[in-house]
Amino acid sequence: MSTKAGTDFLTSFHIRQALKEWHSDSNTESPLAMLYQFRKLYRETGHTPRHITNRLLLAAMDAMKQHSPAHIELLQLRFLDQDSISQLAHHYSVAESTMYKMQQQALQRLTATLRELEEQACLEQKLRLLRRLEASTYGELVGVQPHIEQLLARLREPHAPWLVAIEGLGGIGKTSLADAVMRRLIDQIAFDEIGWVSARQN
Repeated sequence: MSTKAGTDFLTSFHIRQALKEWHSDSNTESPLAMLYQFRKLYRETGHTPRHITNRLLLAAMDAMKQHSPAHIELLQLRFLDQDSISQLAHHYSVAESTMYKMQQQALQRLTATLRELEEQACLEQKLRLLRRLEASTYGELVGVQPHIEQLLARLREPHAPWLVAIEGLGGIGKTSLADAVMRRLIDQIAFDEIGWVSARQN
């Protein structure tokens, strides 16, 4: 899944659902599973989806503390402490309808913050993967776009074949084509990890 797709699909609905499940013992799929950060932590830690989801929410809430402390307090009372809307309305001395609006504003701010953290994490991942490639030996590739699209489609398929070969005479641009495909895959965060190995003698 690309960075843009991950952040575009993330809404305050997903954040609200994730917060509602804060105290849940269920290890079903997380509302935040579309995020690269979630996949990275799941792969690196092996923790449960619930644990990783809470960790991402805490990171976003921590990032909000300086500029949105009131929103953080509201979210903590509502979802972590499990206060009801009527209790919060009494606490803030507002009508329940106003309380719902305040909650939605806080959820939207948390959603925006988590999107920002996701975009930063994806940018860092792209740069890390790009450093694994060799420096490009070409400027603009001409007439290869159909081949790039075909390879991208094949590599994104969740089933066999697991091995794809680019064949042709020496010097016609096979390596450049492979490089262009890899750079597109990295830009789209299509895979969480990639490798580049050369068999050249020199």
